[in-house]
Amino acid sequence: MSKKSRRGGQAMAAGQQIARGLGGPIGSQAEEGVRIDDAFVRLAEKEKAAIERLQKLRKSKVVVFLASDAVQMRDDIALNLFELLRELGRSDRLDLVIYSRGGQTEVPAKLVPLIRNYCSHFGVIVPYRAHSAATHIALGANEIVMGPMSELGPVDPSRTHPLLPKDKDGNQIPISVQDLKHVVDLLKREGPEQSYTPEALATIFSTMFEYVHPLAMGAIEQSYALAKLISMKLLGTHMDPEKEKDQIDRIANELSDGFKSHLYQIGWEEAKRLGLPVLFDDGDVYSAAWELYELVVPRLNQPPDVTGGSKVAGRPIVVMATEKSKRVLYEFSEVTREGNLTKMRPVGAKWISSGELKAAEPTAGGS
Repeated sequence: MSKKSRRGGQAMAAGQQIARGLGGPIGSQAEEGVRIDDAFVRLAEKEKAAIERLQKLRKSKVVVFLASDAVQMRDDIALNLFELLRELGRSDRLDLVIYSRGGQTEVPAKLVPLIRNYCSHFGVIVPYRAHSAATHIALGANEIVMGPMSELGPVDPSRTHPLLPKDKDGNQIPISVQDLKHVVDLLKREGPEQSYTPEALATIFSTMFEYVHPLAMGAIEQSYALAKLISMKLLGTHMDPEKEKDQIDRIANELSDGFKSHLYQIGWEEAKRLGLPVLFDDGDVYSAAWELYELVVPRLNQPPDVTGGSKVAGRPIVVMATEKSKRVLYEFSEVTREGNLTKMRPVGAKWISSGELKAAEPTAGGS
């Protein structure tokens, strides 16, 4: 057997070993057919080169955080970011290359102070999308590098709640506080010229409560207040909370309530007009960040491979990396087949590091 074939066999064996040791909801269901894409988990030469190029251009250490469009920013990201930062060590300047459509409102409040523990100057580089909670992370940066395709977004949260309406499949419909406020504003604007009587208001709200439970409304309003509070706290990590209070309040209010749509795309010029510390770049820095996006994100947005008859399929959904190592979050789904129809049900997820994959490889000369 050639050396190349032997390495390929060892890598596949390593991937199978990790898949069989998933534990949790996967452990009882994983089979020999479950595959970890070991080549993707490893830090590829092109990825490493792009990170090193950014570090040289920016005179900083670089951490990469890229997520599938379908993934919500979540708590376990902080644990894996901590491991990467601890391995990288403290530096004067640290840049985060980020692509994310957002997630849990509370997560950025943990991530930004964590990153700042490892640097004096924190920069965020946005090759394409950094929406919602990812925008919150950018608010905590001393500098936001944006290019022609870069986007930030409003931070008003949409929220699910057990008492909110459900769709035809029984899934809770996320509602933002802006949805509710716009209903009230519409009633005020289109209602009678004279103010509503107490009886009319009671009828309006009673009807509204038939569709949205008042406790759910309270939870949504709480989420809105939390998002605004986090905006102010993160801006305060690099702005003076007393001397620049008015500017902090203005930016937080604008991002929470000024764009009227959670999907609004904020380009670099508009972000700069808001008062954010934006540095526009359409040169080597942006090119290196865009290369990382193109190398990784399209792969994260691919559906899992369900060929081969396996009952469990896996796919990468988040990548975090430095010049030294890489961590990939794999999502696993149970596959059922009914004729020509294939259905998938998520059954678990696992973070896999490039170091873990290397450790799982058989030693040279082994069986």
